[in-house]
Amino acid sequence: MRQTEVTGELPAARNRSVGLAVTKRAAEEMGGSIEAHTQKGAGTCMTVRLPEAGEAGAV
Repeated sequence: MRQTEVTGELPAARNRSVGLAVTKRAAEEMGGSIEAHTQKGAGTCMTVRLPEAGEAGAV
């Protein structure tokens, strides 16, 4: 599995949780997962894991 890191600040937005729900559903449908790790004062790291084509669980 390859790892890609995307960093940067997101503008303040409403309904962000809807996007996370859609992302979670899509990741799970493709045999992957999404995780959130939060550190007070430092922010939140979202990790989306997807299998590469040909890996077990890949659609």
